[in-house]
Amino acid sequence: MLNRTVAFALFVLLFTGVLSQAQNKDEVVTILLNNGDKIDAIVSEISYDRIEFKAKSSKKAYEYGEVLNVERVTGIKLKNGMVMSVKEYRAYLKDSATASPGKKAPAKPAAVETPKALPPGADPQYEALKSKLISEMTQNEFEYFMLKEKERLAAQEVKAAAASETLVVEEKKALPVIQPAVVAPAPVSASAPTPPPAAPEAVQDDLVNTLIAADLAPALLNYLHQKASRGETLTAIEASLSKRIQDNSQWQEKLDDVKYLDRVSYKALERAYIYNPDDLQNQLGLKFDRDAEMDFSDLMEQLHRRMGGNVRIGDFRILVDLFDESGARAIKELLENYETWAFATQGNQQFSSKN
Repeated sequence: MLNRTVAFALFVLLFTGVLSQAQNKDEVVTILLNNGDKIDAIVSEISYDRIEFKAKSSKKAYEYGEVLNVERVTGIKLKNGMVMSVKEYRAYLKDSATASPGKKAPAKPAAVETPKALPPGADPQYEALKSKLISEMTQNEFEYFMLKEKERLAAQEVKAAAASETLVVEEKKALPVIQPAVVAPAPVSASAPTPPPAAPEAVQDDLVNTLIAADLAPALLNYLHQKASRGETLTAIEASLSKRIQDNSQWQEKLDDVKYLDRVSYKALERAYIYNPDDLQNQLGLKFDRDAEMDFSDLMEQLHRRMGGNVRIGDFRILVDLFDESGARAIKELLENYETWAFATQGNQQFSSKN
């Protein structure tokens, strides 16, 4: 059940509309592989021969791990749709990390041919670079192009803000001055408190995304499920949150990842349960009756109590020794998403057939 203080704080934020998404300090990019696959991830480090990253999808993390050789990567796609080579993205990360307000303006790029029929006041060099592939730009051309792009976006924001202020002023001028009628306040009834105003849909969506990102969605859904099973009626906002979470694409993707990890982990534990029960008991400290059928949920619960939701490197090495790397990685990922898995299975032995 949710901690009452946490639940109260969340609903206060929801009703007042104050909730806003936290700023993401890490840039999510798409790693394009030469086999046609794509990995949405946060790149932590790029050397000359390999890329270290954290995949957003548990399934991709299980499939590719956390390190890729550079020759397997054809490009890095940024959030704005721009595609860079690995070398260009490494330079881009380096420039972003070392940038400062006092940094000198980038050197002027080499002269390019002036395009025909340019708009009045247009920058010929910038217009020429707009039609050039980033992979074909020199370092100076790329820096100049990015600088002009930032200036263009900043100018658009200033223009939009000015237009918005002008519109507000014109609307205020158009409104007639009406003296408010004096109305006696309605008597307040102690037995019928005024309900809080309904939260806007956008605020509810923000709250749902935050709950999913913070791994709090399973706890909230469990709480609402238990409340309904006791015969208590859910409030309108509780029912709305429950439906929005279960319809959310991020939540559905998370459930799909957990189902995949559940299947792989089940098979890895089953093999060890049959062929190496001594290792499960001695190295992992698991307790079970060897003559009984394997209780997968109980074994995962014991592992979660022992290792928690953040598996340390020493524990991971033990898992690799017992289940090989693929099985160990699946169990590790399942422990890191234990609350979602526990909610999805609701104590059942399995999602469906493990065959």
